[in-house]
Amino acid sequence: MKKTLALITLLLPLFLFGLSVTASVNKLTIELGDRLAYTLQVKDSKRINISEPAAPQIEGMTFLNMSGSSGSSTSFINGTFSSEQYRNFTYFYSPQGEGEINIPAQKITIANKVYTTQSFNIKVIKGDGSSSRRGSSTPFGNFGSDDDFLPWRSEKVQGRSMILATLEKSKVYKGEPLIVSYYLYTDQMVRTFSIDDEIDFAGYGKSIFEQPTSLEYETVQHKGKRMQRALLKKLTLLPRQEGSLKIPRLKGSARIYEFGYSNLEMVSEDRSFEVISLPSQGVPKSFTGAVGSFTVSSEVKEKEIALGEAITLTLRIAGRGNFNQFGNPELTSTNAQISSPVPVDNLEGGIKGSRRLFYTIVPAEKGNYQIPSLEFSWFDTDSGKYRTYNDESESVKVKSANVASYFSGLLEGDKPATIRPMINRDSYPSFRPLFHRIWYWLALCLILIASIFAWRVSRNLAQERRDPKSFRIKRAENRLKKELDTAQNLAKNLDMGFYSHAETVLTGYLFDKYDIPTGMSNDEKLESLHELAIDRDLIAEIGDFLGICSSRRFQPQGADFIEISSDFVFFRKLVREIIKNGGKKQ
Repeated sequence: MKKTLALITLLLPLFLFGLSVTASVNKLTIELGDRLAYTLQVKDSKRINISEPAAPQIEGMTFLNMSGSSGSSTSFINGTFSSEQYRNFTYFYSPQGEGEINIPAQKITIANKVYTTQSFNIKVIKGDGSSSRRGSSTPFGNFGSDDDFLPWRSEKVQGRSMILATLEKSKVYKGEPLIVSYYLYTDQMVRTFSIDDEIDFAGYGKSIFEQPTSLEYETVQHKGKRMQRALLKKLTLLPRQEGSLKIPRLKGSARIYEFGYSNLEMVSEDRSFEVISLPSQGVPKSFTGAVGSFTVSSEVKEKEIALGEAITLTLRIAGRGNFNQFGNPELTSTNAQISSPVPVDNLEGGIKGSRRLFYTIVPAEKGNYQIPSLEFSWFDTDSGKYRTYNDESESVKVKSANVASYFSGLLEGDKPATIRPMINRDSYPSFRPLFHRIWYWLALCLILIASIFAWRVSRNLAQERRDPKSFRIKRAENRLKKELDTAQNLAKNLDMGFYSHAETVLTGYLFDKYDIPTGMSNDEKLESLHELAIDRDLIAEIGDFLGICSSRRFQPQGADFIEISSDFVFFRKLVREIIKNGGKKQ
């Protein structure tokens, strides 16, 4: 019993200081113009790491602001120290009218567990308007609801935050890119900012030039006041019509901490810029809509090629302008095949950087090939005039073609792929596919037969290398089967050579398979078979047949049809028995 009481005493602090969620209000009866403080308190024996709960929705009350606090306490119970952590979230409301207001029970989820608080009934009375001045336990001090300087009223929050837009220029040419930068100016503690909407106006296209992922502040002076500034977004505007155009309007919301958190919605001020039309006089024929400040150059690396090889002409356009709004200059030539240009861009935001255009030229005849002149025109926004670039005319020596020239450049990955030119002819002979010709199929059959033969030979050689003995036995069995056909023909013709042939085949098989020399006598051969554990009945049959062969060869009158036929049947049976199980005992 004493041990049980001691255990309960030791565990008591854990029960007393488990995680709990409670709610409280600063008063149950408030007057119009007064504030209600609703507090959610979370307690635990360990560190509390939760995000701020959303403000409760209370019908008949207007949410004003919130504040948070945290702390810890230590207690000594039955000789044991215990530590307790707590966090308070206080929400401030203003009543909308007299009457009874119910604050419903709140459900808070912490670590996948739901905690429910108690509900409250609040009575709102008219009052004499002095309750808020008598004193208050809120963190904002003794302020009445009608005071103009109340810091907890969102429209009266101290400090200022706004969105301002800056333009690189107030006047641009039609087609000239314009960068508009949107900044957050503030002297408050803005923790986060979100862009909610972007309202466009007519007369231009746009794209994102830059958009940071976090607020990076810098200190600036604005109208004689020191403020913090952070870039929100940069847009590139490409004007398509003349006149006064309004920049996009940016809408966003900032989360500000000042006596608690509050949300502030902001809209950028309206600003306009002037778009001037391009001059109509002196427009070059090669002008395709390029507007900006560019430097242009060209290069040809090849000085000598073989007929069938390609020349690569590179045109480089660098600077700032509407790269995605103008066309590429074209090359034409009557004695060469010229591909459409292949562009390779290295651009920032689509308006700053460089573009390289690769032209592939394949001359049609040998000699000195004069590269056609390449012309690029643009409207220079710095000088307000049209400018034209003409590359210097260059010639490349084209030598006679060779077979290797048609394969040149295949392994050069840095060059654009080219198509070799066709040979111009007045007429082309009719073409008959190869598979319609007899010699094609004959050659194909020969190749197939040769492949099968080569495969079989290589397979036999490989088998012989892996297991020479097994290969020799298999070859002996195949030879025995073949020689059986020869023996049958000799027997049909009553040829006495059948016996010598059959004896030679049988003794040759015994030599190939069992290494029994052919020079031994029949008795010695049979004795060797006994030592190899060959079936005794089979050995007896082999001995009988060898004896028949010896006796038949020396018959004066030879063998008749019945004898030789009977002997062939005996020989065939003997061969099949040998091949079937190798003569081993079953």
